[in-house]
Amino acid sequence: MEKIRATYKGTFGDFGALLRAHKKASHSRKHKPSVMKFEVDKLANVSELLDELIHKTYRIGSYKKFYVYEPKKREIQFLPYRDKVVEHVLCDEILNPFFQRRVIYDNCGCVIGKGWYFAIKRVRHHLRQMLIEREGRLNKDREIYCLKCDIKKYFPSMSHDVIRRGIGERIADKDIRDLFDMFVDSYATPDKYLEDNNIPRLSCNRGVPIGNQISQVLGYFFLDPMDKYIKERLRIKHYIRYMDDFIIFHHSKERLEEILSSIKKGLSGSLQLELNEKTQIVKVDKSIKFLGINFFIKRSTNSCVGTDSGGGYRIITRIQRRVIDKVKSFVKYANENPADVMIEHDYYRSAFSSYNGFFKRTSSYGKYHQIINTLDKDVHDVIFSKKERPRYSQMRRYLLTNFS
Repeated sequence: MEKIRATYKGTFGDFGALLRAHKKASHSRKHKPSVMKFEVDKLANVSELLDELIHKTYRIGSYKKFYVYEPKKREIQFLPYRDKVVEHVLCDEILNPFFQRRVIYDNCGCVIGKGWYFAIKRVRHHLRQMLIEREGRLNKDREIYCLKCDIKKYFPSMSHDVIRRGIGERIADKDIRDLFDMFVDSYATPDKYLEDNNIPRLSCNRGVPIGNQISQVLGYFFLDPMDKYIKERLRIKHYIRYMDDFIIFHHSKERLEEILSSIKKGLSGSLQLELNEKTQIVKVDKSIKFLGINFFIKRSTNSCVGTDSGGGYRIITRIQRRVIDKVKSFVKYANENPADVMIEHDYYRSAFSSYNGFFKRTSSYGKYHQIINTLDKDVHDVIFSKKERPRYSQMRRYLLTNFS
């Protein structure tokens, strides 16, 4: 087994590495009180952190939590800011450079240079390849089937023992391994949560917090043995994975049923995970849903996919309805609360910028502009003005809390 050869002293004993980590951790978060407090005396705080790491007196703080409700309710746990700085050193300097070079090409989640849009492009690519194969002279009667899988409670179900075997044992330096284990052991899924969701208990703890950067590393690498098994042992060509969601295209439904059986056996055995009820095999006729996108297949004379007969297909990507409805309600709220838009200008700008990036990579971009055009002129000018406005509410709250 190839191992990570980084040393604890060379990484966590480097003042510059911690300073770089602080810069990355504070990116787009400089308005937050915890970051402001750290930034006020940055050099002293980094020096204190460095001293704790060198003398091995560093201890992880307590988790806090909040909830997100889109597309469903999720509990997000996060550590104090200084712990995030240490996490950035561990992930950016040690874990990511090693593991991201060793994942399969179609592993799309949280890998530098990839992400959600990369996964969408890969689905379109594999769908095109399946259409080309189907339109071959000898294959015109072949159907296209899709196996859609989703891991049941992926992050809360991760076994700590499997994490140590799969990732911890690859770290050669004992001190780095101990620090990694400290982050893993800092959180465990509550027993009540396991019981409520019918997740079997193990001799070790289960679960990693969704808000940790280390959880992102685990998200893309924890299932790497399954990726290699599907690609190398089962010889499956059309396979894409984004974190705990993955999809396989094949012309044979029976073959997909065999693959599904093998995946279930492997997950329950070595990885101690299960697939949830959303897992299914569907026939790809006119459309398919994946990662919040509807992929529509339409016949076209101006073909994206050439065939022997001269015909072809277009693959159209559209945003699902629930996202469009959310943008409409967000625009309606902005029109009804112009004072809030003025105060929280940066929040609204970043939200609409995020929606813009989401929609413009699909065929629903025109629909997005129709919704944006319903904004009142004054509200539109405030949100999309090029003039930067400070976050008055957060700054005022922080100053009143700490200096009044």
